[in-house]
Amino acid sequence: VLKKLKDEAKTCRLEEKRPSCSDGPHPDQIDAKIDKAMIQCNEAENLCKTYEHIVQRLKEERISFDKQLAALERTMQSKQRDNDELLLLSGDSNHARDGAQQNLIKAKCSFQDSKACRTREIREKEQQIKIRRQMLHKQERSDAEKTKSLEDENRNKSTSSLAESVPIGPKSARQAAKEQEMLDGYIRDFHKL
Repeated sequence: VLKKLKDEAKTCRLEEKRPSCSDGPHPDQIDAKIDKAMIQCNEAENLCKTYEHIVQRLKEERISFDKQLAALERTMQSKQRDNDELLLLSGDSNHARDGAQQNLIKAKCSFQDSKACRTREIREKEQQIKIRRQMLHKQERSDAEKTKSLEDENRNKSTSSLAESVPIGPKSARQAAKEQEMLDGYIRDFHKL
């Protein structure tokens, strides 16, 4: 388009330089055509510069676009590697979680078993303690009965032997009281045991 307009402008200039004939176009018409051709030429040059500038920007953008595309591809590859690693870690963590859950279940079962065993042992010991207390209580009662019968026998014997062997007097009553106190002390000590 530019070349065509330049050619037309040259043609107009050449015609202007020719000697004018009365038959040919008027010089004002030729000047108007030249001006019109110059305006079109300038517009064409401006369009050509604009297109060249656009082409240059597109080339620059193409280069930067290729760089951006390469950077995005590298980023995507690194993200893909990260994703693969995370998938592996996820599998490992799931496996570890399952193992921990199994260990927890085993530990709970073991705890429940030991708890049941302890409860059983405590019940048995409580039963043994209860039986021992009953036995001790029976023993204490039988001991108390024995000591009471012994005391009764001793009182009977002591009163009868004192009456027979020791003459009744102020000195023998004191001895009998002392002996009775000693006997009562022995009995209390025996009950304490």
